[in-house]
Amino acid sequence: MAKVKLENVKKIYNNTVVAARDINIDVEDGEFVILVGPSGCGKTTILRMIAGLEEITEGNIYIGDRLVNDLMPKDRNVAMVFQNYALYPHMSVKDNLSFGLRIKKVDKKEIDERINWAAKILGIEQYLKRKPKELSGGQRQRVAVGRAIVRKPDVFLFDEPLSNLDAKMRVEMRSELLALHNKLKATMIYVTHDQVEAMTMGDKIVVLSAGVIQQISSPLELYRNPRNKFVAGFIGTPPMNFIEGEVIRENEKWYFKNESFNIDVSSVAKEIKPMKCTLGIRPEDIIDVEVESQEKISEEMKSRLDIVEPLGNDAIIHFKYGDTELKALVELSDKYTYNAELKFAFDLEKLYLFDDKGNRIY
Repeated sequence: MAKVKLENVKKIYNNTVVAARDINIDVEDGEFVILVGPSGCGKTTILRMIAGLEEITEGNIYIGDRLVNDLMPKDRNVAMVFQNYALYPHMSVKDNLSFGLRIKKVDKKEIDERINWAAKILGIEQYLKRKPKELSGGQRQRVAVGRAIVRKPDVFLFDEPLSNLDAKMRVEMRSELLALHNKLKATMIYVTHDQVEAMTMGDKIVVLSAGVIQQISSPLELYRNPRNKFVAGFIGTPPMNFIEGEVIRENEKWYFKNESFNIDVSSVAKEIKPMKCTLGIRPEDIIDVEVESQEKISEEMKSRLDIVEPLGNDAIIHFKYGDTELKALVELSDKYTYNAELKFAFDLEKLYLFDDKGNRIY
């Protein structure tokens, strides 16, 4: 396996459209790194540049100790698994797995050994004689992954490989890919727009927006310490609530205020000046004061529920306070019904403040 380094990489299409700007990423040997962001953020473009399927406009890409800017894809020793399984429909599973090796004229005995090894790891031994049309979506995806495994590449590249699967199968395949990574100790770079996939799978996550890296951190660090409003809103399910207002100083304390809210933010705001800003609060940090007692919370506020989304043991409740729509994540209860009264408060130690440019202040 090998480490991957992107150094000041830029991609511009037609001298006008900037798809990726000043990309600097270090992927350690054996690391599982996720590129995540909304559609059009540049994550697939970055993956394709690593694979050699897109030329870079500026910068350098290293795989191991080799500068690969001018190397053809076949010479980079990477394997890519696409969103589309791209299996040959007229070939058996075994022939699909062996095709790339046969093109490279690998010895037949070694081909058989690699296929049996990969099939055992992925649990597809019983499907080797079947055609792709005889397989389920999850089984086809295992074959696509197996085709990459048998090559024994330095780096595995995954481009939204689970997006064509149903929800249950996606969860199962996530677990299988993690187990595969643990077995192979392989360097893997994985592209997804699904932040749940990113949070559950990655050793390190690269959050992108409009071709620019917003933050590179571990999943827990991204969740607890987002660098800006974009990351704070993108990471976490349900997403963070944002409230527009200003911070002012009153009676030796700092308060966040607008027409509806008056929140003591002294516990998070230390050295600050009065300014317009955005307050962020995660849904799980909005407290139902009739259910949960907690010391450091804001003053009680009242509202009525608009929508209740049951999630099994939990529920997402939607309500409005003043002109602000809020979501809270609570333990499901019969009390949460349409138009029911809610007495809520904010956990004062879990507040976030962002300036008018979206940068995090606290």
